[in-house]
Parts: sequence; structure tokens; C-alpha cells
Amino acid sequence: MASTTSRQWLGERRGAERRPRILTHVPGRPGGKWDKATLSVGLTWRPRGRLRRVAEILEATRMFCAARKGDVILGYCGTGTALWLGLMMSILGTRGARLVLWAPHWYNSGPLRRVLIHRACKAAHAIVVWSRRVAQNYSTAFGIPESKFVTVPYKANFSKHDDPAIPLGGYVFSGGNSERDYATLFRALDGTGIPVIVSRTKPVLTDNLQCPSNIVVVSATGEHYRRLMAGSEIVVMSLRQGLLRGAGEQTILNAMWYGKPVVAADDVSAAEYVHEGETGFVVPAGDAEALRAAVVRLWRDPALRRRMGAKGGRLAKEQYTHDHWLDRLLGLATALLPSS
Repeated sequence: MASTTSRQWLGERRGAERRPRILTHVPGRPGGKWDKATLSVGLTWRPRGRLRRVAEILEATRMFCAARKGDVILGYCGTGTALWLGLMMSILGTRGARLVLWAPHWYNSGPLRRVLIHRACKAAHAIVVWSRRVAQNYSTAFGIPESKFVTVPYKANFSKHDDPAIPLGGYVFSGGNSERDYATLFRALDGTGIPVIVSRTKPVLTDNLQCPSNIVVVSATGEHYRRLMAGSEIVVMSLRQGLLRGAGEQTILNAMWYGKPVVAADDVSAAEYVHEGETGFVVPAGDAEALRAAVVRLWRDPALRRRMGAKGGRLAKEQYTHDHWLDRLLGLATALLPSS
């Protein structure tokens, strides 16, 4: 279904009965799969600061007014729009539309926010998360029936790019900002003699840490970040303990896309993406000794690295590309549309 202008959209709203649509507030690339399958009714501007919340409420109101019986709304939870929309629909009714919330990044914060999330999710037909463990955590934390959650495997976002690896090699790579625990990573790899490149764009994550002599910290972005990962021997990810939400799924899958074995210190999603002993290792978050042992084992066994990396690369190409993920998400929305 092609995208449309606001004028065309308003004309359609006033027109005769039409077939149900998939509505979204996330615009797609013009002519791309997302753009063709959905109708974007979100705002075209994204203010920052104090106006951001106002814009989210306005956007949610616009989506609520646009929805009609049989429509499916894909509400991206990366902004507050989706929760405001869920709250409106839980109070005013769904008007026969079906709400799908996707990519929630929720924290176990104060009681008021937990109540707001619980209430907003009452209107949701489905809540899309990237791992079963996240569904269990959210169900317990916010009192949402686990049956409302749908696990959709995430994607190797780097599958959209074709960047050459840097020609250096011979190092371990670790990167990212979200929920990272670089203190544990530094303790784990200190004294190993293994060259490590860490890339983060939030200096606060490492600035107060004593950086071991075998670790170099950079702030690479875009193509430079991708090339650093592609040129490494092993990708290591260390996440904080006690997380409610999942994090790092994209890092794991990007590493697999580049044919790299993964070592993850994580208690949430990693075990559902890393095939233990086949594409990498998963150790408990915060366990520096276990993380060290897994990385050293791989570093000392190039043949094992190659086997694990090759299997991870095949899995990423067969199951975890951007198109695979998009097909799953759009497929879920399409399945919820009423039959004509």
C-alpha cells in the first residue's frame, strides 16, 4: 500500500468505506518495503527538549483520529507516542483498530510509570519484543499478561551495508553504549596481552575506569564502527547485571553477519541468539573471570574461531537480515488485518 500525503489522507478519511490499513508514525524509505506496506500518519517534525512530549501527544492524537475499524497500528516505542496512543485507546476505546506496540525499552522505574505502562498496554493487541526473556521480565514487572507478547527475532542492521574490513586484524572488538559494562570487560581482559579496541560514543562509560594497556578506546561511528567490527577476530559484549530490558541483540547479530564469534556477558537476550559453543559463548553478566576464560579460549584457538564465525555468518544471512526482520514485523501486522 503506497504512502500518501496529508491532503490525500484527509480526503480518504472523508470518503467511502475502504479496506483496512496498517498505520504507523515511522516513515520508511520512499519506495521501500516499509513505505509501500504502511501508511504513515505521524508528524513530519521532531522537536527536542520540552516540546518533545507535546509533539508525541499530538502525534498520538493524530494516529488515534486516523484509526478506524479493522486498521492495525504499528506503534514504535522508541518514542513516547506509542504509549500515549495506548493510554488514549485504553480510556477512549480502540474504535475497532488493533494496536501493536513494538521495540519497548522499558525500565523498572517508579510506581506511576509502571501504572501508565500497564494501562497503555491494556489497549494493545500485541507487544513485540526481541526475546522471550524480555517478555517474561516485562510481564512480571508491569503486570501485563505474557500472552500479549510476541517474540520477533531482531536483525543484523549491518546487513544493509557493504563495508570492507580494515586491513589490520589481530584484535578483539567491543562496542556500543546501551547498558554496557566496560568495567567488567576491562577487568576480564586486563593482563591477557590480547589487543582490544573498544568503541563507545558516550565517554562517561569509560572515562572513570583505569584502562588496561592492551585496550584502546575510540569513538567510531557509522562506517568506521562497522569496519572495526568487520576487521576483528572476536566480538565481545559485556552488559550490566540486573537488566529488565534486553540490549545488545543488534550487536550480536551484526557480529554474526560479519562472521565473527561472539562472547556475551548478559543475563537477558544473548542466550537466545548465541548458540552456545557453536557461534560463541554466553557468560553471566558481571562475571569477569568467566568472560576472560571464554575470550582467551577463542583467542588461542583460531580454528574454533573460524568454525564459530562461519556458522554465525550462515545463520545471520539465512535468518537475521534487515529484510527478514521487516518481513516478520509486517507479516504480524498483516495477519491482524481482518479478511476482506
